[in-house]
Amino acid sequence: MHIPTPLLNCSRILGLFAVLAAAAQATVTRGPYLQMATDESVVIVWRSDEATEPVVRYGASPDALDQVERSDYELKLAPTIEGHFRGKLYSRLHSAPGSTRQYEMRVSGLKPDTRYFYAIYDGEEQIGGGDADHFFYTHPKPGSDHPIRIWAVGDSGKGDDTQKGVYNGALKVFAGEGKPASMYLHVGDMAYGHGLEEEFQKAFFDIYQATLRNTVCWPSMGNHEGHTSDGRISSGPYYDAYVTPSKGEVGGVISGTEAFYSFNYGRAHFICLNSYDVDRDPDAAMARWLKADLEATDADWLIGFFHHPPYTKGSHDSDTEIELIEMRENIMPILEDYGVDMVLTGHSHIYERSMLIDKAYATPTVAEGVVLDDGDGHIHGDGAYRKSAGLHAHEGVAQLVLGHGGPGVGRDGAMPVMRKVRVEHGSMIIDIDGDTLTSRMINSAGETTDTFNIVKRGKVKQKIVKNPWTPVGPVIEPANGEVSGDLIIRMTTSGYWEGAEIRYSLDGTEPNKESRLYKGPIKIASIKARLIVRARSYKGDGIDPSLDTRARYFPEGQLPVKKKNPRPPPQIKF
Repeated sequence: MHIPTPLLNCSRILGLFAVLAAAAQATVTRGPYLQMATDESVVIVWRSDEATEPVVRYGASPDALDQVERSDYELKLAPTIEGHFRGKLYSRLHSAPGSTRQYEMRVSGLKPDTRYFYAIYDGEEQIGGGDADHFFYTHPKPGSDHPIRIWAVGDSGKGDDTQKGVYNGALKVFAGEGKPASMYLHVGDMAYGHGLEEEFQKAFFDIYQATLRNTVCWPSMGNHEGHTSDGRISSGPYYDAYVTPSKGEVGGVISGTEAFYSFNYGRAHFICLNSYDVDRDPDAAMARWLKADLEATDADWLIGFFHHPPYTKGSHDSDTEIELIEMRENIMPILEDYGVDMVLTGHSHIYERSMLIDKAYATPTVAEGVVLDDGDGHIHGDGAYRKSAGLHAHEGVAQLVLGHGGPGVGRDGAMPVMRKVRVEHGSMIIDIDGDTLTSRMINSAGETTDTFNIVKRGKVKQKIVKNPWTPVGPVIEPANGEVSGDLIIRMTTSGYWEGAEIRYSLDGTEPNKESRLYKGPIKIASIKARLIVRARSYKGDGIDPSLDTRARYFPEGQLPVKKKNPRPPPQIKF
């Protein structure tokens, strides 16, 4: 059959259009991932490199995505894109590359405590999800007694094998127990070194995508994100990446900002604070909101999380750094006035976990007069930390430092109120079931290296422990320094450790029960090279020893010089 030339040309043109359309199909460059779940809704977020017609299909199984959402979404555009997008109101991403579009689709009208599978579409074309790994759970109905599993991570954002190892260690536990996390809490520094778009992608989204596609991450901003993001105006890559409840969407009082917020899950109330770049004064906006929010909650459990720890002697010192001091002196009294049970922080690259403490606001921090239970907190050890049912002022809090999620870990001292310290990488798995909280430190091998419990039952009358156990080891004199001539070293104990044995080493190795016993001053003839002395206290069988104290000595003229003015972070411009 003869085809007229005009029709032939038309068919060729249509075929060319089809090829061009296929070539121009949008690519998903981030996600999809989950944000801000409630008992009847969830926000699904993704980015594409071209304009799309955003659609979410969802349902009871990957093969039955029979419900559709296409209208209830927020659109964010890269700074370089000009004009409106199909008449949709939009806002600007801070510094996303090229033609990036970010879609934040709110799926609502859902059933509480229900699993839904989902896929994302460009019109009728599926571009992501639609398999057994892309699903979400709605929160249980507010106030219901529902088990909670929290995965908590801090200071992870290097994008390297260490970070992946920490992640794999937690995944090993989830798989072995057949119980995934209900939520993912991140206490900041998820994008080293300056919180840039590409650092978020490499060190957060690329690493955790297998979890983010089916588990909501509730974030807190760290100082490294603060290099490019500003909590005072909720601007920057951090605030572009996350959708948090500034309007009280998940319970709690409206904060009016994504810099600090709260949410409910069953019978627990969670508080996220900004410890970096908003005013930490007790009369400032964040503290005023915090008081109002805590006044309004009727939860049984109260968990706070933010970046800068009120208590640490790891790679940072809470007795000398202003953000940490102010969180301890100004914010902790408010949290404890309303019965906070646990505070999760990062920043200091170590794992530290306190005893059950209350009113430890002094600078420097001391253990005397602030410890309510100095045991190990384990049900099968010294016994769980016990509190009254519900929330009650000043019944004790467990403070955790989780800055061991990725960068190099280390310890520069001993924080008096800490009960367990681990200089190893890891993350936390925290289970709340009825009246019992179980917290486990999980290392990169998937092993539990610390665990404790809080049981809230009946009415408990708390009492200050006199002369409590403390991790602070012997005092070594002189503490450090340059040595000319003979060196005479003296070691003493005080407080809980008075009269305890002191075991020490002179070669930098960690002392143990079989190490040299200190019997009096140690005289060492003039040293020729650096000398590291380590000592710890022992006091009877079944009692954990102290942490070791360290002293470093150098021959005359060889003392290292510390830089007085460390180089500031570079100025990031866009």
